[in-house]
Amino acid sequence: RDLARTRERGFSIDDQERAEGMRCVAAPIFNAHGEPVAGLSVSGPAFRRGLSDATRIGALVRAAADRVTEATGGVRP
Repeated sequence: RDLARTRERGFSIDDQERAEGMRCVAAPIFNAHGEPVAGLSVSGPAFRRGLSDATRIGALVRAAADRVTEATGGVRP
């Protein structure tokens, strides 16, 4: 279910899963074949940003990753 939500919104959220107290959002960068080849992420202390902030920042990270994809000749599948 989480993977389906991640695909739908275009970015993932790590809510203190890897490291307690840290939250991360990440989005893929695609090549010309629509394959993920890199990622763009932002991490920070969870006490400074709530999950609603992660959703807002995630959308910004996805937009930036989409710009990198486009600038390098990639395509989002």
